[in-house]
Amino acid sequence: MRILGIDPGSRVAGWALVEVDRGRVTALELGAWKVPGGRDRARSLGELASRAEAFLAGRDPEVAAVESLFHHRNARSVLVLAEARGVLLSVLGRLGIPVREYAPAEIKQTICGNGNATKDQVRRVLPRTFPGLARFPLDGVPDDATDALAAALTHAVRARFESRVPGRDG
Repeated sequence: MRILGIDPGSRVAGWALVEVDRGRVTALELGAWKVPGGRDRARSLGELASRAEAFLAGRDPEVAAVESLFHHRNARSVLVLAEARGVLLSVLGRLGIPVREYAPAEIKQTICGNGNATKDQVRRVLPRTFPGLARFPLDGVPDDATDALAAALTHAVRARFESRVPGRDG
């Protein structure tokens, strides 16, 4: 299964394209798209869409696992994050890539067994939890990219579980 993980951000959107075969990571690409700053938000969001589309050309993920919004105290931050997330969802929709959404706490619970785990805990646990992942170094990889990887691998776990439970579709 080829899964695209996305950690939407107002300034940086992390991505991970991971191939998983019978629970083992066999291929991995990681990175982040920077959202240009400035006053012209529409142009910045257009640039984010262009970067995502260019990256996805020819890569053909079967599904995208996208981190959902979480509650912020700052309404402006939520709005800006929602705009970036909406742009990325639009790109996925135009390309016909099915989307599964996972809350940050659900991702942390799946990866670390603790819905309140820190980014550093997620980064440290990932290679120990998923067979084959240890051969892909995560040192120096932006947190946004490892968060996207965690989202993708959460989907791999959920899809594998759902495929084994009668009456469930994933």
